[in-house]
Amino acid sequence: MIKKIFLTLLFISFNTKSETIIYQKPLKAVCIVPVADLIGFSYKALTPNTQDQYRKIALSGYKGNLNCVRDHQLLFNETIEILEEHDEEVKINIFNAFVQDYATTYWALKENFINAELLDHTKIPTQIDFRNTNFAQPYTNLVTLILPFKDSKTDKTYSAGTRFIYKSKDNTSYIIYTYNTELKDFTESIVSKDICLESQEVDKSEKIKKFVKLLKLWTNLEDNQIVPFAWGGCSLIDKVKNNEFVLTDGTNLNNEPIQHWTREELTRKPYSGFDASGLILRAAQICEIPYFYKNTVTASKFLKSLTPEDTLQLGDIIWFAGYLAAISDIKNNLVIGGRGYQHGYGKIIEQPLNHLFKDVNNFSQLLEAYYNQTPLENIDKNGQDNRTVKEFKILKLESCWKTI
Repeated sequence: MIKKIFLTLLFISFNTKSETIIYQKPLKAVCIVPVADLIGFSYKALTPNTQDQYRKIALSGYKGNLNCVRDHQLLFNETIEILEEHDEEVKINIFNAFVQDYATTYWALKENFINAELLDHTKIPTQIDFRNTNFAQPYTNLVTLILPFKDSKTDKTYSAGTRFIYKSKDNTSYIIYTYNTELKDFTESIVSKDICLESQEVDKSEKIKKFVKLLKLWTNLEDNQIVPFAWGGCSLIDKVKNNEFVLTDGTNLNNEPIQHWTREELTRKPYSGFDASGLILRAAQICEIPYFYKNTVTASKFLKSLTPEDTLQLGDIIWFAGYLAAISDIKNNLVIGGRGYQHGYGKIIEQPLNHLFKDVNNFSQLLEAYYNQTPLENIDKNGQDNRTVKEFKILKLESCWKTI
């Protein structure tokens, strides 16, 4: 009876304004928008214009307070738990990523979710969940986008990383289930096999190869398109052709002057893109690697550092405070990461080691500095010193299988 009452309250609250509701038992809900921004606090506690504030979240911040509050992003079909409702907002738990000591709580717009009890569970993918998922066995009838997909049925563009249950397949395409918010029901859409990965049983080394291949795909798109850097970003919908960005003046909720980075080409909200941590997390999970670390601190805490007994491998991760980059080509000394606007990049990029660290021309030199604990100079696009990196690590990607 109690469950029924709370389910009724949830259904009502998704359709009308409500007072604050705190659920005695978390309620499962599903994301029904292509991308949903998550933040670490309630806007409702600060301003009555909650929805408007979510739509004003910047692409990437510069300096100042509250100039870009995005912490993470969810994708269509991802499942969460709702803990509280505050008019247009919900307090939620996510389970495909965590911070340090398994913190998973965020705030989001309520309109982005629907009560999971109202949906056909057979048409919703099993949730990626750090508490019980290790991708040891393939999921049944599951495909994951590796590039954006514009669906003519729903008139929505879905992000790379979005997972769908498919009804059937042929040599070129899958028939997938998508939720139509206007019809309030699932519809069937056709997606090309060229932009999907089907869940299948392969060994760890093969998954890491797919991970590196996927990162290379995103940094070598057709027509010289690039994937924008977005602070807290964990999605890929929009691609841009011109790498032009500017600092724009604005004010925060306290009417204090702030600045944030903007791109004229990007008009869709919420913004789509990756930061350094979101890039590694999303790419790894697409390739069914059990990587759940939301930020650099968490990755450093849970992944094993390279030792002299280990071999440097593709997919291993270079870490220093606030940054991650995957090793993508050992022979040619290349790494892939999301580099911010303040460094002159503002995009996901594959670049030589000596464009990341001054005078580090190959991995032999990097390893020498690593084992000797020699500080390195992180440089920007113009080769200027950005900051001194007193501590850096090389993290073994394969060790994430041992942390779950």
